[in-house]
Amino acid sequence: MRRKNTRRIDPRYFLDETIERSAFHEAMGKWPSAEEVAADITRLPPNVMGTVIDDFQNMAKGDTSMVHLYPAAKEDPVSFANEVLGLLIEQ
Repeated sequence: MRRKNTRRIDPRYFLDETIERSAFHEAMGKWPSAEEVAADITRLPPNVMGTVIDDFQNMAKGDTSMVHLYPAAKEDPVSFANEVLGLLIEQ
């Protein structure tokens, strides 16, 4: 039975968590490599994995809207995206 007047957590409050993870990697002086990113993508649920792969395909075409989520891609996002996509095809 569902109770009325229950509060739900808005997932938008958790969008900043990616910044904390990036800050951790920056403090450690190491960004996730293409291999680590590809391994993380394979562990995602299938419906989310498709969306992430679409983002990497767009990045490979020159779109820079998602580069802020992958700091290792800031220098050359096209080659980083191609490398991640190549690793996903191999798996």
